[in-house]
Amino acid sequence: MLSVARGLAARTGRLTACSGDRCVLGPAGRCQRAAALRTSAPRPAPLPPAVWLVLRPITKLAAVLFGRAYRKWWQALPKNKRAVFMASVRRNRRKIAAASALVGGLSLNYYYSHLQTTPVTGRTRFVAFTPEQIVKISQEGFEMMIEEHAMDTLPPDHGFYRTVVRVANRLLSANRDLAEMQRDWAVTVVADDAHVNAYAMECGNIVVFTGMLLMCDNDDQLGCVLGHEMAHTVLGHSGERLSKAHLLDLLMILPLAAIWAFLPNDGISVFAHWFFRQMVTLLGDLPHSRALETEADEVGLHLAARCHPMPERDPRAVVEEFRKMLLEQAAARRPHPKSVPLELPRAGSGG
Repeated sequence: MLSVARGLAARTGRLTACSGDRCVLGPAGRCQRAAALRTSAPRPAPLPPAVWLVLRPITKLAAVLFGRAYRKWWQALPKNKRAVFMASVRRNRRKIAAASALVGGLSLNYYYSHLQTTPVTGRTRFVAFTPEQIVKISQEGFEMMIEEHAMDTLPPDHGFYRTVVRVANRLLSANRDLAEMQRDWAVTVVADDAHVNAYAMECGNIVVFTGMLLMCDNDDQLGCVLGHEMAHTVLGHSGERLSKAHLLDLLMILPLAAIWAFLPNDGISVFAHWFFRQMVTLLGDLPHSRALETEADEVGLHLAARCHPMPERDPRAVVEEFRKMLLEQAAARRPHPKSVPLELPRAGSGG
């Protein structure tokens, strides 16, 4: 299947960053007129991201098992030996405090040494992995997606495919001065009317499902969607999300071990573990995810707006697209036949 996946990947249209005054479908190229955006120098993570993805559940499980084993050991320890143990802790409290301070200092150094400035917006963020590592992960994810949808990938001569390429090329042409747009872009369209989704990956692959295309009435609406997804790539949000999960996993090791070590039984520990994870999601994951989406909304609208000089561009296309997507979430729509090679109207043609 991997050879099939690579064959299908080769069928995806390569988009150039710039070719003269307009962008075209063809061999990938580079724009020589790009204005460099300053970012801090990336620092490699202590472990490759793929290794850390495997270790993530293992570290949490190890923290749970260690805490539970400590509780069982403490509960089985006679009272006189407990007193001896606590006396030993008090005698060595300075050494324990020094070791804790050393670990804390190394942790802070690790955090501050991996701070970067976000392209375009200038926001400071924690990024643990290099761009090359993130691109490799996204390429592996793309190949997995191709394998999953091997029979549903639309050919380059399909109307939907040509529409996505046309709109993507307009975005690339209008934003060719942004250094982060200078990469090898490619388009893949998946025939799945029930899947209202689109995304752009760090490796440059733009994936659009036909369900999202059926939500768009014209090029402006599709341009807003693609601009949002390409903004995620321009801003490096994939690496930031992975780094945030990496950081939270490190911070959760000691609290999880303490929950299973100091609570009286497994039942209470299970509930506390679940509650703690919900609080991390509510107070950490969700606000961060929403902040990234808001940032991609803002930058994506700027990318899309540059395709048309004002006041020619109709800003109501954005509002209309978001309204339709909210309605789609509230009520399921009847899927359209996948075989209809419908091409969206060009901007300004109505619809």
